[in-house]
Amino acid sequence: MASACAAALLLRLFHLGHQSLWIDEVVTWQSAGGLHPVTLRHFLVNVHGPLHQFVLFVWMRLAGDSEFALRLPSALAGVALVPAFAGLARRLLGPRAGVPAAWIAALSPFLVWYGQEARNYSFAILFATLAAWAAVRWHQRAGRADGLLFVLAAWLGLLSNLNVALVLPVLLAYVALPHDGRKGRPWAALGAAAALVCLESPWLFEYAQRLAWQRLEPGREALPGEIPLRGATTFSWGAHPFTLYVFSVGYTLGPTLRELHVASPWRVGLAHWPVVAAAVALFGALAVRGLVALARRRATLALALGVVLVPAACVTYFALQNFKVFNARYLSAGLAGYYLVLLAGWLGLSRRARAVAAVLVLGLWGLSLANHYFVEAYGKEDTRSAAAWLAARIGPADKLIAAGSGGELSYYWRGRTPEYVHYWLGFAADSARLRERFVALAGTDSTAYVVVSRPFDLDPERRFERYLRRERGAEAAEFSGATVYRLAPAPDRAP
Repeated sequence: MASACAAALLLRLFHLGHQSLWIDEVVTWQSAGGLHPVTLRHFLVNVHGPLHQFVLFVWMRLAGDSEFALRLPSALAGVALVPAFAGLARRLLGPRAGVPAAWIAALSPFLVWYGQEARNYSFAILFATLAAWAAVRWHQRAGRADGLLFVLAAWLGLLSNLNVALVLPVLLAYVALPHDGRKGRPWAALGAAAALVCLESPWLFEYAQRLAWQRLEPGREALPGEIPLRGATTFSWGAHPFTLYVFSVGYTLGPTLRELHVASPWRVGLAHWPVVAAAVALFGALAVRGLVALARRRATLALALGVVLVPAACVTYFALQNFKVFNARYLSAGLAGYYLVLLAGWLGLSRRARAVAAVLVLGLWGLSLANHYFVEAYGKEDTRSAAAWLAARIGPADKLIAAGSGGELSYYWRGRTPEYVHYWLGFAADSARLRERFVALAGTDSTAYVVVSRPFDLDPERRFERYLRRERGAEAAEFSGATVYRLAPAPDRAP
């Protein structure tokens, strides 16, 4: 166990501050008071993980707000997950499951990814797993302390990310229903649910006010002027197999996230077919073997599948209703269930087959982690390098414009001049409006620099960038996931 924890710490600390912060991490920094002062009320109205933001709020005053410092709490949560998942696996699969479970939690590229991101998902996975472990102990031992531990872990999970709420009905049902020769504890489970409602009550009003619950009404027609999240729908049925794929090998094996954003996922997947096929075959075989092995342990199978399938069904419906986009990270609170199935499959193999499977898994994970650490194409948008390039060239009378996600400059351009302004890439849907709004912002009589990042959400056809290059004659400096365009003054040229 100690060796697995040490490996987990090493993998999460290595290159922790190497990559530039991406937009969601910058939003986390802003929410924790990195850009403007915040008060206690700020955390009481935060519906996107107040616990993580509060931890960062305190931590930044001790350690600063470098990329390394901002990501360190997530890294430590990832290390704490190692004994938590090992304890859960021992409870459900037997004593010999503990050590391999610890190594799964330590080495999983998916978990390393979120252990190196200044977001709340590492916290959410940790507390959801602890809640599952406490629920199993509570049903097995009927101890009051286990019930209190469940409520505490579940509440901290809810404060980390609301996606944890999607696994709690499964855990409460596990406690409430009779199985494995033990009585159910329905009243205890009901009391735990009531306690969670009471603990969450300071935030419930904000949830009701800030989240667009009306979008969840079945068959509802969009209201006049209602803006979709991202187009007509935010869901593709390929999202389900992709989620299992990234749970298995992370985001850094096979297609890159930027490739998947800008091209057909099936075409991109075929371009990487050898490694994709190897991962699908290996983890698919382990999953099938695990389902067969768990068929004799129906309660364990129901728990493992429930914490994966219930969030998947909910997030699918959310995406179909344009309430929330579908993303693998929104299902990650139930990740322990998927890993339990894989582990059960591995434990059911012969000793020689286990050794072969372990070598193959470690080979794929090693390649994925190497891509994560060293291959630029798999990395986050490099706004840090773009800002450094700008700082050496831009003058105080020049104009600086952020297009796309843009908000990363609030971190990497703070305290510098000129101040940047934001250009909404949604204007690219109308050519005339694109030009009109940009000229109003940038003009034509002074040098302008435009930083474009993550255009695929609002301008997948890159119309805005074509306009900059072809009609404005912009020179481009390319960085990983970000491009800086320099537009020379042209007062005598029509825009």
